[in-house]
Amino acid sequence: MNALSQKVLSGYCALMASLVIAIGVAAFPASFAVGAEPAPAPTLSREFSAQPAGEYMLDRAHASVVWRVAHMGLSRYTARFDKMDGKLDFRPGSAASSSVEFTIEASSVNTGIAPFNRQLMDAEWFDGAKQPTIRFRSTAMEAVGGHRYRLSGGLTMRGITRPVVWDVTFNGGLYNTFMQANAIGFSAKTTLKRSDWGMTKLIPLVGDEVEVEVEVEFLNRPTAG
Repeated sequence: MNALSQKVLSGYCALMASLVIAIGVAAFPASFAVGAEPAPAPTLSREFSAQPAGEYMLDRAHASVVWRVAHMGLSRYTARFDKMDGKLDFRPGSAASSSVEFTIEASSVNTGIAPFNRQLMDAEWFDGAKQPTIRFRSTAMEAVGGHRYRLSGGLTMRGITRPVVWDVTFNGGLYNTFMQANAIGFSAKTTLKRSDWGMTKLIPLVGDEVEVEVEVEFLNRPTAG
C-alpha cells in the first residue's frame, strides 16, 4: 500500500470512529454518563386517597387475565387471554364514585395449544365468531378495609350479561418516569359459574366454577397547563 492509500485509509478510520462516538453519546441519556447521578427511583404510595384523580387508560403491556377450571378433579387447568383494554374513572376521595370498564377479545384466549384455542371459539364455548368481545362495566365500588375493595358490575359474555363481584386489592400508585404518567395498580379475582353464560359443555368433567384473576396497571398522563 502506497503512502497516499495509507493516508486515505487512516482518514476514513478516524471519521468512522468519530461517528461511532457521536452516535453512542446521542443514544444514551445523560443519566448514563460517567459520573452522572442516577435518576431517583419512583416512590410507591399505598394510600388510595393520595392518588391523582382523573381518567386512566389501561397499560396493556402490564395487564393480564388468567382463568382456572377443574379438570376431571385432577388439576386446575389454567389459561389466559392475551388482549385486553379498559379505562378507569378514578375518584380517590370516594371509592363509590370511581368506575371501571374493560374489554377482552375472546379470540385472544391462550391455552398454549393453537388447535384448542380455535376449538374454544366454537358456539358451545366462547362463541367467538358471533360474540367476539367479553365486557365488564362496574356499577358500584366499596371499601372493605385495608387496601381491599369490592367491585360490582355486569359481565357480558356470549351475549349474556350477569352480575359479578370482584375482590380487589389496591396495590399503590406512583409517577412512572418511563411512561411520563401517573400510574396505579390493582389485583382482582372472582369466581363465576360458566353455566350462567350458557357454557355448559362437559360439566361436571370440566368444572362449572371458574376462577378468574386480573392484574392491571392504569396510566394518567398529566395535561400541561
